[in-house]
Amino acid sequence: MKKLSEFKDEQAFDVLIEILEPAINLISDDRFKTALKGDKEKGIKPDKLNAVKVCLEYHRDDIVTIMAVLNETPVEEFHYNILTLPTMLLQIFNDEELVDFFKSQSTEISEAFSGSATENTEEAEK
Repeated sequence: MKKLSEFKDEQAFDVLIEILEPAINLISDDRFKTALKGDKEKGIKPDKLNAVKVCLEYHRDDIVTIMAVLNETPVEEFHYNILTLPTMLLQIFNDEELVDFFKSQSTEISEAFSGSATENTEEAEK
């Protein structure tokens, strides 16, 4: 499995396109963010194994897509078993650049979508 930093030039564009949606799904999940980054206010420390558990439990398709892309294999042809799956997941979470990507994007998404919702209550003119 390649590390994120090993993809260069045009291949880097292709990889980013393929992992962007599953990455957004992961970093939009509060359980995943808390496991990956921790929560100082609640006294929760970052826990990569818990982040792996969240992926396995709630984001199977997303994580399979990311693993297939990093293995340069079409998702339909990508296979894993009970022994290779945890190893591949830990490789992903030990890739500091990929983890930093998830952490930084989760902060960006949280800031972009924070605040109260607003609604236009004015009647449309006839």
